Amino acid sequence: MISVRGTPIWDGDSLTGFIDWDFAAPGHAMDDVAQLAWYAVPLRPLDPERAPWLADVTVLRTRLEAICSAYEAEPAAVLHALDGLQEHEADRIRREGARGVEPWAGFLARGDAAEMGEERNGSGRTTARCSAPREISRGEPGREGVRAR
Repeated sequence: MISVRGTPIWDGDSLTGFIDWDFAAPGHAMDDVAQLAWYAVPLRPLDPERAPWLADVTVLRTRLEAICSAYEAEPAAVLHALDGLQEHEADRIRREGARGVEPWAGFLARGDAAEMGEERNGSGRTTARCSAPREISRGEPGREGVRAR
């Protein structure tokens, strides 16, 4: 959801970007690519009745590879960063949610931390289907391998 606190980025008459300041924080470029892949590929479970194309692993793989190509990132590095990102976010939801800090308290009540744990443990995880058979694995690369554009 785009908030009124966001900043549109224009190139002439064309909207080319949008900065959503709600959760803006210093971080690694690879985490940004992982977040993009998590939602845009998508690498999270979705209702197959609402998105029947998710059954086609080739589509998912192609979408991941397109994102990686655009950001000069290796798929394994993106999947590894996503794993770390989900672990960090689930920990933050549990920690801040337990203290009653919003929006994390709402995320905790909604079950987001548990859902991320289920995704990371493989139940319903799209990355497993997206990884095989093309060697897009959850390797151990660091956060290098992506260029900010």
